[in-house]
Amino acid sequence: MIKKMLKIISLSVASIYIVTIIIGCSTQTKLIFPSEKLGSDYKFDIKCNFEEVFLKTHDGEKINGLFFPANSKKVILYFHGNAGSLKDWQYIYGDLKSFGYNFFIIDYRGYGKSTGKITENGLYIDAQTAYNYLVDKGFEKNNIIVYGRSIGTGVAIELAKGNTINSLILEAPFTNFMRLANQKFPYLFPSLYLKYEFNNIDKINLINVPLLVIHGKNDNVIPFKHGKALFESFKGEKYFIEIETGGHNNLSQYPEFSDGILLFLTKVCK
Repeated sequence: MIKKMLKIISLSVASIYIVTIIIGCSTQTKLIFPSEKLGSDYKFDIKCNFEEVFLKTHDGEKINGLFFPANSKKVILYFHGNAGSLKDWQYIYGDLKSFGYNFFIIDYRGYGKSTGKITENGLYIDAQTAYNYLVDKGFEKNNIIVYGRSIGTGVAIELAKGNTINSLILEAPFTNFMRLANQKFPYLFPSLYLKYEFNNIDKINLINVPLLVIHGKNDNVIPFKHGKALFESFKGEKYFIEIETGGHNNLSQYPEFSDGILLFLTKVCK
Protein backbone atom coordinates (compact mmCIF):
# COMPACT_ATOMS: atom_id res chain seq x y z
CA MET A 1 0.00 0.00 0.00
CA ILE A 2 2.77 2.43 0.96
CA LYS A 3 4.76 1.55 -2.16
CA LYS A 4 1.69 2.19 -4.28
CA MET A 5 1.13 5.59 -2.63
CA LEU A 6 4.77 6.55 -3.11
CA LYS A 7 4.54 5.56 -6.76
CA ILE A 8 1.41 7.66 -7.23
CA ILE A 9 3.05 10.63 -5.50
CA SER A 10 6.20 10.25 -7.62
CA LEU A 11 4.17 10.12 -10.82
CA SER A 12 2.16 13.15 -9.75
CA VAL A 13 5.29 15.16 -8.96
CA ALA A 14 6.87 14.11 -12.26
CA SER A 15 3.71 15.09 -14.13
CA ILE A 16 3.59 18.49 -12.47
CA TYR A 17 7.28 19.00 -13.22
CA ILE A 18 6.84 18.09 -16.89
CA VAL A 19 3.80 20.34 -17.22
CA THR A 20 5.75 23.19 -15.60
CA ILE A 21 8.57 22.79 -18.14
CA ILE A 22 6.10 22.64 -21.04
CA ILE A 23 4.42 25.83 -19.83
CA GLY A 24 7.80 27.50 -19.39
CA CYS A 25 8.80 26.47 -22.90
CA SER A 26 5.59 27.68 -24.55
CA THR A 27 5.39 30.96 -22.64
CA GLN A 28 9.09 31.81 -22.43
CA THR A 29 8.86 34.90 -24.63
CA LYS A 30 6.13 36.44 -22.45
CA LEU A 31 8.08 35.55 -19.29
CA ILE A 32 11.38 36.94 -20.54
CA PHE A 33 9.93 39.97 -22.32
CA PRO A 34 7.00 41.36 -20.27
CA SER A 35 6.38 44.10 -22.80
CA GLU A 36 3.69 46.76 -22.56
CA LYS A 37 1.65 47.73 -25.61
CA LEU A 38 0.60 51.33 -26.22
CA GLY A 39 -2.22 52.67 -28.34
CA SER A 40 -1.31 54.55 -31.48
CA ASP A 41 -2.82 57.70 -29.94
CA TYR A 42 -0.72 57.53 -26.74
CA LYS A 43 0.97 60.86 -25.98
CA PHE A 44 4.36 60.82 -24.27
CA ASP A 45 4.62 62.99 -21.15
CA ILE A 46 7.87 64.74 -21.99
CA LYS A 47 8.60 68.27 -20.80
CA CYS A 48 11.57 68.93 -23.09
CA ASN A 49 12.14 69.14 -26.83
CA PHE A 50 11.88 65.74 -28.52
CA GLU A 51 10.85 64.06 -31.76
CA GLU A 52 8.76 60.91 -31.98
CA VAL A 53 9.73 58.75 -34.95
CA PHE A 54 8.58 55.55 -36.63
CA LEU A 55 11.13 53.47 -38.48
CA LYS A 56 10.51 50.72 -41.01
CA THR A 57 12.64 47.59 -40.63
CA HIS A 58 13.75 45.56 -43.64
CA ASP A 59 11.41 42.75 -42.55
CA GLY A 60 8.39 45.04 -42.60
CA GLU A 61 7.93 46.03 -38.95
CA LYS A 62 7.36 49.55 -37.61
CA ILE A 63 9.61 50.62 -34.73
CA ASN A 64 8.73 53.54 -32.46
CA GLY A 65 11.48 55.75 -31.09
CA LEU A 66 12.11 59.01 -29.27
CA PHE A 67 14.89 61.38 -30.30
CA PHE A 68 16.07 64.08 -27.89
CA PRO A 69 18.19 66.72 -29.66
CA ALA A 70 21.18 68.52 -28.16
CA ASN A 71 23.84 70.92 -29.36
CA SER A 72 26.39 68.18 -29.93
CA LYS A 73 27.84 66.03 -32.71
CA LYS A 74 27.60 62.99 -30.44
CA VAL A 75 24.54 60.82 -29.86
CA ILE A 76 23.74 58.08 -27.36
CA LEU A 77 21.80 55.17 -28.86
CA TYR A 78 20.06 53.47 -25.92
CA PHE A 79 18.66 49.93 -25.73
CA HIS A 80 16.42 49.40 -22.72
CA GLY A 81 15.64 46.44 -20.46
CA ASN A 82 13.09 43.69 -20.92
CA ALA A 83 10.01 45.14 -19.21
CA GLY A 84 7.55 47.92 -19.97
CA SER A 85 7.70 50.32 -22.91
CA LEU A 86 8.75 53.85 -23.76
CA LYS A 87 5.90 54.99 -21.53
CA ASP A 88 8.37 54.49 -18.66
CA TRP A 89 11.70 54.29 -20.49
CA GLN A 90 11.22 57.83 -21.85
CA TYR A 91 12.35 59.09 -18.45
CA ILE A 92 15.79 57.48 -18.74
CA TYR A 93 16.79 60.56 -20.70
CA GLY A 94 16.65 62.46 -17.41
CA ASP A 95 19.53 60.34 -16.09
CA LEU A 96 21.76 61.08 -19.08
CA LYS A 97 20.82 64.52 -20.40
CA SER A 98 23.42 66.30 -18.24
CA PHE A 99 26.15 64.91 -20.51
CA GLY A 100 24.90 67.21 -23.28
CA TYR A 101 24.60 64.61 -26.05
CA ASN A 102 21.77 63.83 -28.42
CA PHE A 103 19.82 60.81 -27.22
CA PHE A 104 17.83 58.19 -29.13
CA ILE A 105 15.83 55.34 -27.60
CA ILE A 106 13.55 52.81 -29.29
CA ASP A 107 10.88 50.33 -28.30
CA TYR A 108 11.74 46.91 -29.67
CA ARG A 109 9.22 45.07 -31.84
CA GLY A 110 6.29 43.94 -29.72
CA TYR A 111 6.79 46.84 -27.28
CA GLY A 112 4.79 50.06 -27.01
CA LYS A 113 3.71 51.29 -30.43
CA SER A 114 6.17 49.06 -32.27
CA THR A 115 4.75 46.22 -34.32
CA GLY A 116 5.87 42.63 -34.66
CA LYS A 117 6.66 39.58 -32.55
CA ILE A 118 9.70 39.39 -30.31
CA THR A 119 12.62 37.23 -31.45
CA GLU A 120 16.33 37.52 -30.74
CA ASN A 121 17.14 38.19 -34.37
CA GLY A 122 14.23 40.61 -34.60
CA LEU A 123 15.68 42.71 -31.78
CA TYR A 124 18.99 42.81 -33.64
CA ILE A 125 17.19 44.04 -36.76
CA ASP A 126 15.48 46.76 -34.70
CA ALA A 127 18.85 47.90 -33.34
CA GLN A 128 20.40 48.08 -36.81
CA THR A 129 17.38 50.04 -38.03
CA ALA A 130 17.87 52.57 -35.21
CA TYR A 131 21.58 52.88 -36.00
CA ASN A 132 20.85 53.41 -39.70
CA TYR A 133 18.35 56.12 -38.79
CA LEU A 134 21.02 58.07 -36.92
CA VAL A 135 23.48 57.74 -39.81
CA ASP A 136 20.80 58.89 -42.26
CA LYS A 137 20.07 61.78 -39.91
CA GLY A 138 23.64 62.97 -40.41
CA PHE A 139 25.56 61.62 -37.44
CA GLU A 140 29.06 60.37 -38.13
CA LYS A 141 29.35 56.69 -37.25
CA ASN A 142 32.25 57.30 -34.90
CA ASN A 143 30.10 59.79 -32.98
CA ILE A 144 27.52 57.16 -32.00
CA ILE A 145 27.77 55.90 -28.40
CA VAL A 146 25.89 52.62 -27.95
CA TYR A 147 24.35 52.03 -24.51
CA GLY A 148 22.66 48.79 -23.44
CA ARG A 149 20.94 48.03 -20.17
CA SER A 150 20.17 44.53 -18.85
CA ILE A 151 18.67 42.52 -21.75
CA GLY A 152 19.57 45.51 -23.91
CA THR A 153 23.26 44.72 -23.41
CA GLY A 154 22.78 41.72 -25.69
CA VAL A 155 21.25 43.97 -28.34
CA ALA A 156 23.97 46.61 -27.90
CA ILE A 157 26.85 44.14 -28.21
CA GLU A 158 25.44 42.57 -31.37
CA LEU A 159 25.09 46.02 -32.94
CA ALA A 160 28.53 47.16 -31.81
CA LYS A 161 30.36 44.17 -33.26
CA GLY A 162 29.07 44.79 -36.76
CA ASN A 163 29.18 48.59 -37.02
CA THR A 164 31.49 51.54 -36.59
CA ILE A 165 30.73 53.31 -33.30
CA ASN A 166 32.46 55.59 -30.81
CA SER A 167 32.20 53.48 -27.65
CA LEU A 168 30.05 50.97 -25.80
CA ILE A 169 28.38 51.29 -22.38
CA LEU A 170 26.87 48.22 -20.72
CA GLU A 171 24.76 48.57 -17.58
CA ALA A 172 24.09 45.35 -15.63
CA PRO A 173 25.21 43.02 -18.42
CA PHE A 174 25.28 39.22 -18.51
CA THR A 175 27.82 36.87 -20.07
CA ASN A 176 25.38 34.58 -21.85
CA PHE A 177 21.61 34.59 -21.42
CA MET A 178 21.29 30.82 -21.51
CA ARG A 179 24.01 30.50 -18.86
CA LEU A 180 22.19 33.06 -16.72
CA ALA A 181 18.92 31.14 -17.04
CA ASN A 182 20.63 27.87 -16.11
CA GLN A 183 22.12 29.47 -13.01
CA LYS A 184 18.86 31.02 -11.85
CA PHE A 185 16.52 28.13 -12.72
CA PRO A 186 18.66 24.97 -12.86
CA TYR A 187 15.75 22.71 -11.86
CA LEU A 188 13.87 23.71 -15.04
CA PHE A 189 16.77 22.82 -17.38
CA PRO A 190 16.22 25.93 -19.56
CA SER A 191 19.11 25.07 -21.88
CA LEU A 192 16.97 22.23 -23.27
CA TYR A 193 14.37 24.56 -24.76
CA LEU A 194 15.38 28.21 -24.36
CA LYS A 195 15.13 30.11 -27.67
CA TYR A 196 17.24 33.07 -26.56
CA GLU A 197 21.01 33.02 -26.20
CA PHE A 198 22.42 36.58 -26.40
CA ASN A 199 25.95 35.19 -26.21
CA ASN A 200 27.67 38.36 -25.03
CA ILE A 201 30.92 36.85 -23.80
CA ASP A 202 31.70 35.18 -27.12
CA LYS A 203 31.01 38.42 -29.01
CA ILE A 204 32.68 40.96 -26.74
CA ASN A 205 36.13 40.71 -28.30
CA LEU A 206 34.69 41.26 -31.76
CA ILE A 207 34.35 44.87 -30.62
CA ASN A 208 37.32 47.22 -30.87
CA VAL A 209 36.09 50.40 -29.16
CA PRO A 210 36.40 51.56 -25.54
CA LEU A 211 34.08 49.70 -23.17
CA LEU A 212 32.43 50.83 -19.95
CA VAL A 213 30.71 48.28 -17.71
CA ILE A 214 28.47 49.41 -14.83
CA HIS A 215 27.20 46.88 -12.30
CA GLY A 216 25.81 46.87 -8.76
CA LYS A 217 27.19 44.33 -6.31
CA ASN A 218 23.68 43.72 -4.90
CA ASP A 219 22.09 42.99 -8.27
CA ASN A 220 19.72 40.06 -7.65
CA VAL A 221 18.51 39.88 -11.26
CA ILE A 222 21.82 39.66 -13.12
CA PRO A 223 24.55 38.80 -10.61
CA PHE A 224 27.55 41.10 -10.35
CA LYS A 225 29.88 38.25 -11.37
CA HIS A 226 28.40 38.35 -14.88
CA GLY A 227 29.38 41.97 -15.45
CA LYS A 228 32.81 41.37 -13.92
CA ALA A 229 33.47 38.29 -16.06
CA LEU A 230 32.42 40.10 -19.23
CA PHE A 231 34.67 43.03 -18.34
CA GLU A 232 37.66 40.82 -17.53
CA SER A 233 37.34 38.88 -20.77
CA PHE A 234 37.45 42.04 -22.91
CA LYS A 235 40.96 42.70 -24.26
CA GLY A 236 40.51 46.30 -25.38
CA GLU A 237 40.40 49.66 -23.59
CA LYS A 238 37.98 49.25 -20.73
CA TYR A 239 36.59 50.88 -17.58
CA PHE A 240 34.45 49.49 -14.77
CA ILE A 241 32.04 51.22 -12.38
CA GLU A 242 31.38 49.00 -9.38
CA ILE A 243 28.51 50.26 -7.23
CA GLU A 244 28.91 48.63 -3.83
CA THR A 245 25.27 48.70 -2.67
CA GLY A 246 23.63 49.07 -6.06
CA GLY A 247 20.89 46.70 -7.23
CA HIS A 248 19.50 46.10 -10.69
CA ASN A 249 17.14 49.06 -11.09
CA ASN A 250 18.67 51.83 -8.98
CA LEU A 251 22.19 52.43 -10.26
CA SER A 252 21.42 55.90 -11.60
CA GLN A 253 20.64 57.03 -8.04
CA TYR A 254 24.30 56.74 -7.05
CA PRO A 255 26.80 59.55 -7.73
CA GLU A 256 29.30 56.95 -8.98
CA PHE A 257 26.94 56.31 -11.90
CA SER A 258 26.87 59.77 -13.47
CA ASP A 259 30.39 60.68 -12.35
CA GLY A 260 31.79 57.49 -13.85
CA ILE A 261 29.95 57.83 -17.15
CA LEU A 262 31.02 61.47 -17.46
CA LEU A 263 34.66 60.53 -16.84
CA PHE A 264 34.42 57.76 -19.43
CA LEU A 265 32.83 59.99 -22.05
CA THR A 266 35.40 62.72 -21.40
CA LYS A 267 38.15 60.22 -22.15
CA VAL A 268 36.69 58.57 -25.25
CA CYS A 269 34.53 61.24 -26.92
CA LYS A 270 37.07 63.56 -28.48
